[in-house]
Amino acid sequence: MARQFTASSTEYATGPTNAVLTAYPFACSCWVLVDSLDSPLTYMGISDVSDIGGGNARFQFTKTGDDNFQYFIDNGPSAGGTLFGATDFVSTGTWYHVMCWSNSATDHNIDVDDSGSPATFSTNLTFPAIDRVSIGRLENFGGVNYFDGRIAEVGIWGDTIPTADQMSALALGYSPSHFTDGLKSYHPLFGDLDPETAYFGTDHLTLTNTPTKGVHPPGIIYPHHTRIGHAASTAPAAGRIMSSLVGSGGLAGQGGIAGQGGGLAA
Repeated sequence: MARQFTASSTEYATGPTNAVLTAYPFACSCWVLVDSLDSPLTYMGISDVSDIGGGNARFQFTKTGDDNFQYFIDNGPSAGGTLFGATDFVSTGTWYHVMCWSNSATDHNIDVDDSGSPATFSTNLTFPAIDRVSIGRLENFGGVNYFDGRIAEVGIWGDTIPTADQMSALALGYSPSHFTDGLKSYHPLFGDLDPETAYFGTDHLTLTNTPTKGVHPPGIIYPHHTRIGHAASTAPAAGRIMSSLVGSGGLAGQGGIAGQGGGLAA
C-alpha cells in the first residue's frame, strides 16, 4: 500500500539520512498520484535541517502551481534557487513515475514516465550537507507546503546511480530494491508501520499527523526467490535456495534483463 497524504491536515513523513549522501552523483525515483491541483504542492523534499533559513542548500522535487513536476536546486536564501520542470503536465488520479538525478554540480535532470526527453539544467550547486529526507512536505524560505495524494516506492541513490536502462526499468515498475549499487535508502511506503520502515538503509521515517494507507501503484515488481524441487536422490542440501526469474540472478535481477551485472538493462 502507498501512503496517502492530505495537505489540509499537514501530513508528512521525515527522517535523518545518517550522512549517507555526501557527493555527486545523486538520484531519486518515486511513484506519485496527485489528488489536487489547486496549490503548489510537493511530493518529496530532501533538505539540510540544521538551519532552514540560514543558508543551507537542498534538492527538492515538487508539483508546482503550473501543474507539472519540477526539480528544485536551492543554493540557500542568499543565492536563491532554480526550478526546472519536466514537460509533462499533471492530472489528478493518475500514477506517475518521476526520476530526478544530478550527475555533477552542473548537470541536473528530471524525467516523468521515462519520456526519453528528460529536462536538463546546469545550475551550479556544491553538494550540500544533506541530513534529512522529507516526504509529503516542501520547506523553503517562504514557508511550508504539503502534498495531496499518494506517494510510493521512493529510492535514493548516491555515489553510484542507476543507468539509463535501469531508470527505464524503474519506470516500468521494477522496485528500487533491484538496483542496489549506490542505493542509500528505499521506502516502499506500504503504510503499515510507524515509523515507516526503510527496506534498504536505516533511515526510518517518522509520521506526522498520521498519513493513512492508500492503494499502491499497480504492477510493482519485487525481487524474490523460489525453492526449486528435486527428486529425493538428487536433492540439494537442506536450505539451498535458487534465484527465481526476478531474483538477484534472474530476468529482473542484478544479472538479468533489468539488472546491474551485465544484463540487457545493466
